Amino acid sequence: MEAKLAKYARYRNVVRRLLLLSGIWPHLEDTCRLYRVLTFSATFVIAALGAKVFAYCIDNIAHVSLFAKGMSNAFSFYTSVLKVLCYLVYRKDLVMLNDCLGRRFEDELKREDRRPLLLQSISVYTRFMCIVAGLTATALVFYTLVPLVFIFKYKKLTQIYQGRYPFAVEPGGRVYWCVCFVESISVVFVWNVVCSVDNAFGLHSFRMCGLLRSLADRFAKLQPDDPGYIVELRDCVRTHQLVLRAKEALQRVYGLVVLWTYVTSAIIMCSILYQADQAKKHMTVTRVIFFTSYITLKLLQSFTYAYYGSLVSQESEKCQNAIYTSNWPGSGDLRLMKDVLIIQSQRPIVLRANGFFIVSMEMFEKIVNTTISYFFLLQAVEEK
Repeated sequence: MEAKLAKYARYRNVVRRLLLLSGIWPHLEDTCRLYRVLTFSATFVIAALGAKVFAYCIDNIAHVSLFAKGMSNAFSFYTSVLKVLCYLVYRKDLVMLNDCLGRRFEDELKREDRRPLLLQSISVYTRFMCIVAGLTATALVFYTLVPLVFIFKYKKLTQIYQGRYPFAVEPGGRVYWCVCFVESISVVFVWNVVCSVDNAFGLHSFRMCGLLRSLADRFAKLQPDDPGYIVELRDCVRTHQLVLRAKEALQRVYGLVVLWTYVTSAIIMCSILYQADQAKKHMTVTRVIFFTSYITLKLLQSFTYAYYGSLVSQESEKCQNAIYTSNWPGSGDLRLMKDVLIIQSQRPIVLRANGFFIVSMEMFEKIVNTTISYFFLLQAVEEK
């Protein structure tokens, strides 16, 4: 159990450090103006890159292959921008998740008898975190490394990301080298944002699942003749209310992010499949690694959001069943029985993406089906 506890501590600390490096850790004081300036500057650079690539798409709208390649890059950049903006706008909800939900989870973790329930699936979350970080780094490095190889080895002064700026960028000039430097550094910020925001969602859902498992066990063990029955039941009700508030806060922060992921993941994966299909006659090891890592990353990102949402719903249903089968009717306290009945009257906790759909494995299935449909549509358009 000590190994799992240490693994959770590393998981929590890594997510916190990544959020700090991304400039979106919600607990910074408003006096840290320099920190905020760096955050907005990096976000502006990523947004500018997205606009540059989008202009490339407009210029090549008649060329399906180039248009698809540009759209996948533009959507990737705008995804990072959206995640940063959601974290800045919903800062109070993030503070609530870290202070209230996180503190409650840490308090429960101090009890050794609760640790097996709270840390039950920590290995799954840490494994996903490492895989997402590795795949994101691989895709970004290959996307940046290839143009740099052409620049320094073959003396071909090309831009790292194809597109056009509203100002002149002469190859070999000072502006050109500044643009290359900024675009190279920007991938570090993109990596930080992707890894931190995606894994922070996992951390919050992990805490919610752990508390729901602990609640189910506590409800199941309640005995009306126990002297501390009323106090224990009241604490269970308060914890359940906290999880409900955390669910609402998590939906506000990640609702638009999940919705955007649902829409863009299918387009990006379809574009990658199409590019791979077009390049199959000239496929190299570098391209194989890039295409494989990129599409696996997008699949895993969609899967983790859907999987974490499904876990929260499953643990909530188990908690509801444990409440129903517990011994609360024999307590004799009418107010507490009303509180429990209120909990029973509520539906199991489900995470929704801005009210459009439930974050579950069904969402992931729809993304995969949409990707395949878009891919065949692109092929049909190319044939015509």
